[in-house]
Amino acid sequence: KEKIKKKVMAVLGCLLIIVCGLMLAALLTNVPVGYSDAEAATIGRKYYYGLPFPHYTAPGETSMGTWGQVMMLFPFNAMFWTAAVAFLSCIPSRKIRWRRIVGVLLTEAALFALICFGPMPF
Repeated sequence: KEKIKKKVMAVLGCLLIIVCGLMLAALLTNVPVGYSDAEAATIGRKYYYGLPFPHYTAPGETSMGTWGQVMMLFPFNAMFWTAAVAFLSCIPSRKIRWRRIVGVLLTEAALFALICFGPMPF
């Protein structure tokens, strides 16, 4: 009975870390990190948003193009922030728990793989 309780608490902790990483990635998608005038003659000034892998938007860029960039980079940003949250969750015990970190990242990778490559509804 005690083993089951420990397993359930570990799974809930894993899910909480994943949710926190996803929320951080979603929130930091709108953080401006810089701009470039290299394409000013064609699509205008590029503004870069998001950490650690920024996407760009420009006055000449379509909203679907910008949204596509965000969706393509979101899994990578989410994995980064989930790993950061997993490492931060190790602070109270002062011990890096590699099983927890690897388990969280593999679970999130499986989640994104299921979403991206899962059965299509049509």
